Amino acid sequence: MQYGVALNSSQAQVIAGQKVPADVVLSFCPATRQILENAGYKVMSAVEQYRGLSHAKAAVLIDRDLEQLRPQMQRFYNLSDGEAQNLSVYLYHFLSIAYYLYFSTRFMKKNGHGLFWVGADSSIKHGNYPQMYLELVDHAKSKITGYSNPNFSFAHYLLTEACNRILALILRLRGKKLIINFGDELPRKMINPILDSSGEYIVVASKKISKNMVQSLKFFIKGCTWALRASKKDKPVWVFRTNNPHKYKQQVAAPDIALAYAEVTQATRIAIKSYIPFLKTEYEIGQKLIDLFKPEIGISDFAKYPYVLAAQERMRAYGGTYVMMNHGTHTVQYDPISKIAAKMWAAQDRMITQFVTDHVPKSPLTEVLAKEIRPENQFRTHKLNVFQEIKKHPAPTDEFMLLHAGNFTDVYFHIPWCKETAEEYLLSMVELIEEMQHIDGVKLVIKLKPKKAPAHYKLVSECIDRLKLHDKVVVDTDSKFSDLLAKASMVICNLSGTVEEALINHIPVMIHTYHKGYFHIPAQVLNREGLNPAYLVRDRKSIKDIIDFTRNNREKLFDPELYGKVAWQQDEILKPDAFAHNILKVAA
Repeated sequence: MQYGVALNSSQAQVIAGQKVPADVVLSFCPATRQILENAGYKVMSAVEQYRGLSHAKAAVLIDRDLEQLRPQMQRFYNLSDGEAQNLSVYLYHFLSIAYYLYFSTRFMKKNGHGLFWVGADSSIKHGNYPQMYLELVDHAKSKITGYSNPNFSFAHYLLTEACNRILALILRLRGKKLIINFGDELPRKMINPILDSSGEYIVVASKKISKNMVQSLKFFIKGCTWALRASKKDKPVWVFRTNNPHKYKQQVAAPDIALAYAEVTQATRIAIKSYIPFLKTEYEIGQKLIDLFKPEIGISDFAKYPYVLAAQERMRAYGGTYVMMNHGTHTVQYDPISKIAAKMWAAQDRMITQFVTDHVPKSPLTEVLAKEIRPENQFRTHKLNVFQEIKKHPAPTDEFMLLHAGNFTDVYFHIPWCKETAEEYLLSMVELIEEMQHIDGVKLVIKLKPKKAPAHYKLVSECIDRLKLHDKVVVDTDSKFSDLLAKASMVICNLSGTVEEALINHIPVMIHTYHKGYFHIPAQVLNREGLNPAYLVRDRKSIKDIIDFTRNNREKLFDPELYGKVAWQQDEILKPDAFAHNILKVAA
């Protein structure tokens, strides 16, 4: 037999365009399957191989691998604690993709079968199973490091280095204190109160080196303008993340490691060897930025990138204040597999690190998880309400509006157990639509972004057409989410800040996922313990029961005990000026 693999729609188009002969092609998303089937191929979806048990196995194996690899690689490459943490972040995402591919492609590992796949250069490759596996995982690896562009000239490096030094001199002469911001929207919720409370501070933000020297000079001029004026709090002083480009090309030895499966071992050895020069060079960038500008306060909502961890480690060394708000939403879990998977994901890059001095958790469930990750509790906690308050719009009295708001995830950003795959995301929506046939007096609105997931939009629309449910189910691609939330009687979701946002605005939630293993918040099964604002779907037949029960009891659902775990109470939430006072007091 001739087997093929297509990770995404662009790879499927290459296979279809070249009319590569195949008995079966393995697809990793609905768009890929659609393209291949339209071209006449027999397609097998990864979801047929990678189900709940595979999710669980991947999470357990990654947890074990990281525990083994981090200290081993720290010694082998002489890494600092921060560098070892970032290598762990990288390996977490890399291994998530690696095990996803491994458990999906195991059926191909048979003698005599021809294998083909699409290489990084978009050409068709033929070979054996290990060759296919190594190249596919290596191609996926580039998605993890794609935020940086190390391909610039030495002259360009010297220019940006000089620009940074001039900006540092200007800021010193102005006598202002500095806040360095390594995020975007969420950090502003923490930065603006500080700027409102004190005129002593200027915000510095970093960017990668531009595509050419002319663009870099333009950004330098903009940076100088705001360094000299600094009159608007939403205009940071832009500085460059710059380092000698030759350092990215340094050669290092390949480590000797042993993981559960030989193919994963080979790929991981190659991945680590290629990442170490990148890690060390980018880490040095963060150290240089902090040494040059010496900010009093650092702020971010993630620690995925080496330069961010470097900044945190450097600032902690000289007593600087580093504030981190958790990126996305993470909650403490109690089911054994969920506990492993959720804690591991949050610990890698998303919630809190060993260098953070001040933490802003989005909810009480987040705070508990942060204390599990940092059990020594040597950080200060600040409770802010970062979710928008929704002004409810009146809906027709006979309409119970369900709002579905999930997250599409392609293969490159797979998170085992916690996140549904692209195919599971579609199947959960189809399951929900099919159940609408049996429920009267409701309207289901599915919020989708066609540009992000065009195949989902088409397939969901076709499902609605096939079942003739246009009077009950609508796919919305244009409305603002906040406008839809204001009309919603219930939100249906699994992993999203939408869950907390709905509950904070007293909108009940149904926690629904295709493989029905991980549930984002500790909701309960219907009729288990009385009234609650969040119920989880253990099997599809309970969807109707939950909707009917919620519709009949929605005024009574917000039980103080569960609600108090999910959302900060009003008397706990810091006002912006109080938060600023707390941060400024410790930064003084």
